[in-house]
Amino acid sequence: MSPSLWLPRLKRQFRIRQNRKSRLRGKRNQRYGSPAAPPAISTVAETLEDRTLLTTFTVVNTDDSGAGSLRDAIEQANENEGADAIVFDAALAGQSFMFSEQLKIRDELSIVGLGADQMTFQIDGGEDQHFSLIYIGDYDDDNIYSVDISGISFDGVGQGRAIYSTKNLTVTDCEFTNMSVRGSGGAIFASRYLTVQNCSFLNNETGGDGGAISYINNNVNSKRDFLCIISDSYFYNNKAEYNGGGVSVSSDRTYLFYDYYHGLELSSSTFIQNECIGIGGGVAVINAWAEISDSKFCSNEADRGGGVGQQLLSHYQNTKTATKISDCEFSWNSTNYGGGFFFAKWPEAVYDVPNYESELILARCEFRENTAALRGGGLYLSTSDYATQALEIDVFDSILSYNSAGTEGGGVFSYATSLHFESCLINDNSAVEAGGGFYSSRNLRILNSTISHNTTEKLGGAFYSVGFGTYLSFSACTVVLNSAGESGGAVYIESTSNSNFFKGATNSIIAGNAAPQSTQTNRTLELSYCIFQDSIDGLLDPVLRDNGGNTKTHALLPGSLAIDAGDNSYFEYKDIVFDVRGDGHLRIVNGTVDIGAFEVQGPFTQLDLRIVDTPTTASINGEVASLPENKSWIDEWGSYWLEIWISTPLTTELGILSVALELTYNTAVTTATSIEYGAAFSLNQTGTINDQTGTIENLSADTSLAAAGDDQHVLFARIRFESLVEDKVDLDLEINSLNQQFPELTVNHPVILFSGSSISEEVRGTDPATQVWANPYDLNDDGAINFSDLLRFATVYQQKPSESSSDYAWFADYNQDDRVNFQDLILFAANYGKRKSGDTPVAYPQTYPDAWNQLFTVAPAPPPSQSATNIKQSTAESLLGATVAEISPQLSPAQQQTLSQIDIKVVDLADETLGRAAAGTIYIDVNAAGYSWFIDTTPAEHSEFSQASDLTLIALPDSDAAGLIDLRTVILHELGHLLGYEHDTNGLMQETLSSGVRYLPDWESATDQFFGSLADNTELSPF
Repeated sequence: MSPSLWLPRLKRQFRIRQNRKSRLRGKRNQRYGSPAAPPAISTVAETLEDRTLLTTFTVVNTDDSGAGSLRDAIEQANENEGADAIVFDAALAGQSFMFSEQLKIRDELSIVGLGADQMTFQIDGGEDQHFSLIYIGDYDDDNIYSVDISGISFDGVGQGRAIYSTKNLTVTDCEFTNMSVRGSGGAIFASRYLTVQNCSFLNNETGGDGGAISYINNNVNSKRDFLCIISDSYFYNNKAEYNGGGVSVSSDRTYLFYDYYHGLELSSSTFIQNECIGIGGGVAVINAWAEISDSKFCSNEADRGGGVGQQLLSHYQNTKTATKISDCEFSWNSTNYGGGFFFAKWPEAVYDVPNYESELILARCEFRENTAALRGGGLYLSTSDYATQALEIDVFDSILSYNSAGTEGGGVFSYATSLHFESCLINDNSAVEAGGGFYSSRNLRILNSTISHNTTEKLGGAFYSVGFGTYLSFSACTVVLNSAGESGGAVYIESTSNSNFFKGATNSIIAGNAAPQSTQTNRTLELSYCIFQDSIDGLLDPVLRDNGGNTKTHALLPGSLAIDAGDNSYFEYKDIVFDVRGDGHLRIVNGTVDIGAFEVQGPFTQLDLRIVDTPTTASINGEVASLPENKSWIDEWGSYWLEIWISTPLTTELGILSVALELTYNTAVTTATSIEYGAAFSLNQTGTINDQTGTIENLSADTSLAAAGDDQHVLFARIRFESLVEDKVDLDLEINSLNQQFPELTVNHPVILFSGSSISEEVRGTDPATQVWANPYDLNDDGAINFSDLLRFATVYQQKPSESSSDYAWFADYNQDDRVNFQDLILFAANYGKRKSGDTPVAYPQTYPDAWNQLFTVAPAPPPSQSATNIKQSTAESLLGATVAEISPQLSPAQQQTLSQIDIKVVDLADETLGRAAAGTIYIDVNAAGYSWFIDTTPAEHSEFSQASDLTLIALPDSDAAGLIDLRTVILHELGHLLGYEHDTNGLMQETLSSGVRYLPDWESATDQFFGSLADNTELSPF
């Protein structure tokens, strides 16, 4: 989901929280008390008896000063000893207050506004870049008092922040927008206790730390329990010149700070598109501990720590409180180091938590699609080379997916003394240089985790280990389908590593990883009860799926060598109860543990999805011996059935008792309209269609039959899908494409029970590859083939799409012969008057949609660099001209004239598509599907390549062409389509192209299958 889709939803969630009651007020009150010893009971009674009543002042106008103004009320409260309150007359609702001079609070006070949506304080400090509207303080550190501010919107119309506080401050239900100061704290600066609840901070800026909030403890050698507490708050587009785009919590770096007395408690908050040039795009924690929970960090930017950054400097001492981050999401954040989270400790800093607790704990967090230009796409964890004290870091029950790094550590870059991962999923991360999943130069232990589909262009698809005295161990792990462009598809161990330290695996699967050299590992590992092989066929499901539990997994297949083949002693010693999925998925089943992270929980059932036009004929009990074929394509107006079949792939005497699952689909292109249950599943039927979320919820039913599905496929349910008013696939006029989409049918959380209520382990059949294509007869995409479409057809009638400038010519060429003529008019007339809402299906030509979509795609290979370079339009035009000039002497004058009229456009093509040709135009992807283009300035020399065969060249390893997509080959391929050639099984016209490969046409051969066979009267086609 893109950030633009996140923002409205998160704003709505935040607004809902506006009515929540304060959860932390009691906690704050306990901490705000005097540091002296608790008083005796008699003292408390005496204090209560002597207590003065709260005085309330009412603001009755919006004036800056004078009787009835806010300034007048504050001045009276300052003079009135003890706690006071200021409220606002209800008649002021909806009005704004303009302030250009400071309001000073010198005593205990509560300011209770009418609501952030009812009243606004506009702040204009003129040219004063340090202006603060509300100043809380009296220059006496021993005079401790508290100020509460609630229900006010603060808006900057000039220079200035809202609040500067040196006392205890609580801010509730407020909004802070558009403020700017030169010093730290764009909206709030605080240096004692600070509590922020249910507040929003938007578009604030500072020339220092903390674009929205800066909290600094600058007391010398402080041992006071100072805290910054933030909950249920929202931070958007705040900016800091130095650290903490949203929030900065720090201490004065010249003084010594002790133990747990200074820290951040952050919960249930959201940070979006905040940025700084230092540490912590969302939050920066410097010389302090942090406890962060249930929060989201999305699209923030910094130099270190795109989401959150923590750094402990030389004057820091902490021997009591660990930093804990739990139940948080980090996505689309960007940085140089640590896209999601950055942690660094200087050697002089003392951080040593006793009782064997780690100093940093990450639990139940998700790091997804974060990027680091240099190191640590998801996490960057580091201690100094000269640190004398070990630093322990634990990561539990967390997911790192699709993160990327420009050099090392796509998922994790670690220089920590000891790093431990347990019950985690690390998948589809990428790094350019080394360590697609992990780059570790110290000790790394991974337990009960899945590491798959991670990639690097060079060394160590899953792991890269380097450093003298390093320890690398993974136990009960599934390490599969990772890849490296050079060596070590799974593991690469640097040759300088000390061989005396353990590097090995226990009860783990290391299989199916790929690299040109050392497909699995480049050095021998110590293996115990492991499966170590090049293939995963028959071993496990190659697709990461929701097989229940906390993370997606690679399920073991029926008959897998990993089942009941491990060593129980390790798990019993470590007291490991569950597999990687967590609660409810026992680690040892059937007496002996399985190898890898996944434990089979019971006998197997198989779940298959089939997309069909009409319901499948089955026996009276809804069983079939063989499954129907899936439809290959659906037109955007089409309807279909999705059938869900259950079977038992291994011989079993047990029949199926019940099935329950959730089904999701792409609600933008299709709508579920009804549910039917298989004949066998007639009991306890449930299921709710929620088209808003694209979910069929709680789809379940039971059967009374004793042997359902024991020897055949049994139909559980079928769902009718239709194309309704809001379901559509628009024609892509920019690149002449039918804009293929997918129904995205996915089964989640399946629970299938056998008779006797014994649980099963579900495996999946092959997922439908059905595509949804746009309707080219509906030229204006309004859901009807009518007069408006006829007018558009008429404007291109008798034109050649390859020469036409119209957006519609290519689509109106229904038989794809590069002519919009009478044959196309007949096809159009046959469908005229049809509507999406009608009952008559659209009649398509036999070549639809295949002839319309001959896409040139990148061949399966290790993924590309995430920092791919975009090609300029002028560069593409230049190379097209050079290529046409090179091949023109081989062609007739008519063919030369045709090629001289061909255009090229640089666009963003979908997925893995490199190029396509239509209507006299070649379309190439802006960055070669992420691989970057090789743009040859001397294309006729081929000096960057070596010859693999007569017509195939391979890039030299150290050449500029290595690892890149050859643009010359793509242009030649698309010229072939424009001159009438379709895809072939090999050579220049095959459907895919690998990086570093160049194909040549054989111009001189009499049997040449490319341009050499063309004649003067050859008809031209865009495919």
